[in-house]
Amino acid sequence: MNNNKTMPHWQVNTRLYNIWKKLKPNLYKKWQNFNDFYKDIWNPPENLYIARIDENTPFSPWNIKWVTNLEKNNSKKNTIWIETWSWKETLSNLCRKYKKSYNNIYSYRFRFCNSDFEVMTKLKSC
Repeated sequence: MNNNKTMPHWQVNTRLYNIWKKLKPNLYKKWQNFNDFYKDIWNPPENLYIARIDENTPFSPWNIKWVTNLEKNNSKKNTIWIETWSWKETLSNLCRKYKKSYNNIYSYRFRFCNSDFEVMTKLKSC
């Protein structure tokens, strides 16, 4: 049952309402009310996900961006970054690029590698 009596019935099963429900604990105070959230975000882009610009502050009109699923996954706190002198890339993206098993390279990295250069050598090897 919908407890938000001011919300139009037609919003209950929409993508935006589901986004709001999921994010509600991390929303700034005004957005705790769905109608206020709806007024600011009324038409979210399809196939994109809402993300915070600054992970240390709540979702708010000045602290959101729309990202792809890949961007969302790359911005997680547990993302492993491989860095060399000229670039930085996630381990998952590199495994996709070189068609290697993420789990194998991940295990190899923590067991045998002393540097990101060694990870790249393993990725590029046949």
